[in-house]
Amino acid sequence: MQKKDRPFVLMIGGFDTSAGAGVLADVKTAEQIGVQALSVLTANTIQTEYLFYDLEWLPIAGVRKAIAVLFQSYDIKCVKIGVVPDVLYLSNIVDEVIKYNRSCKIIWDTVIYSSSNQLFLCVSNEDMIKDLLPFIYLLTPNYMEFKALDLSGDIGVFVFLKGGHREDNIGQDILYGGSKEIVFMPSQIVKGNGKHGSGCVLAAAITSYLGKGFDIETACLKAKNYVTVFLNSNTSMLGYHKS
Repeated sequence: MQKKDRPFVLMIGGFDTSAGAGVLADVKTAEQIGVQALSVLTANTIQTEYLFYDLEWLPIAGVRKAIAVLFQSYDIKCVKIGVVPDVLYLSNIVDEVIKYNRSCKIIWDTVIYSSSNQLFLCVSNEDMIKDLLPFIYLLTPNYMEFKALDLSGDIGVFVFLKGGHREDNIGQDILYGGSKEIVFMPSQIVKGNGKHGSGCVLAAAITSYLGKGFDIETACLKAKNYVTVFLNSNTSMLGYHKS
């Protein structure tokens, strides 16, 4: 049964046993913002907020089948893609999404390393990434990912460059896209209040606000405010989600 009060968004990514990152964090975020989150897993991980132990990638055939079932059952406005092993796997996901809804906004959270420095995405085919860009609405890299993916210049999609790993003006984010270059000034974060999965939460929040119909600039600003509350919610590495 379709729900009329909450738009549907799809969160595609990994399962994190600590529930601080991946699709569990995505769904928590979406629930607080007021959208109905669906989910598809790309991987099972064993980890805590501090240590990474194991990773098992799920077969892409099952991922594609799950995406197909959800798009045939729900009116999905936006899709967030999180952790994937390589660009071919990502390409399969994008292909399955646009098969059912070419106007769906795809947000790719370009996760290359986990917060505990576990390598996820193997960047071995930059040409394939360029071929995918016309179908992607927004990328959300941090500074290390931005450089690794060679995203400088106008690449034809929106890029929300996260400032959490900046050496100067830490927390200053920048939205690029076409003629846009909008700077979001650093928020007031209590020193030492880093959080496991904060990048996932930010991308999920942007996805959720876009799903509610906000324009890209407003969605990014509201998502940054959401993450600020998340980061300041306690002094542990696992943040609380608050509306």
